[in-house]
Amino acid sequence: MSVEFKSLETFRLGTTDECVYEYIKLPEIIHLEDDATVALIDFKTANPLLAKKDRPMMEIRKLMEATGMHLVLVIGAEHDVLGVLSYEEILSDIPLRLMEDARIERKEILLKMVMKSLANVPMIYLEQLKYAKVGHVLHTLQESGSGYILVVEKDKYTAKKMIRGIFLTSHINKILNK
Repeated sequence: MSVEFKSLETFRLGTTDECVYEYIKLPEIIHLEDDATVALIDFKTANPLLAKKDRPMMEIRKLMEATGMHLVLVIGAEHDVLGVLSYEEILSDIPLRLMEDARIERKEILLKMVMKSLANVPMIYLEQLKYAKVGHVLHTLQESGSGYILVVEKDKYTAKKMIRGIFLTSHINKILNK
């Protein structure tokens, strides 16, 4: 038995109509004593920048500058996350050392050559944030020596680790009321 589908009703805006969208606004100011989740860039509400491992680093740098994003998740052919690269790392001496060691030009550098593999990226479980404060996160960032910490959630059925979000030192410092 086939089901008959009917069109949904559509409409058009008039010339004086206004249309807005709802978005989750991050707080303009946070405090060290606030819940840690206020400083979390949650990938359920903010899409991360994703790029395949064979993309040129300079292409991604331009994309980061255009979007204002400071971090890219580097993915493989199966869309599995292989590593992370921050804008600050692109501007660091990491690419310069690679250019000298591999005797290549900057335009030849691919993400897979300069990314930080997931094995070297600090991570915390989302569950740890239940009682954590922004101050705990900042202290953890400082102690880790990294400009970012990935937040991971375990799938309750498969126990697979899923990247849920990220804490960025630069983001927290920008909105922290000191």
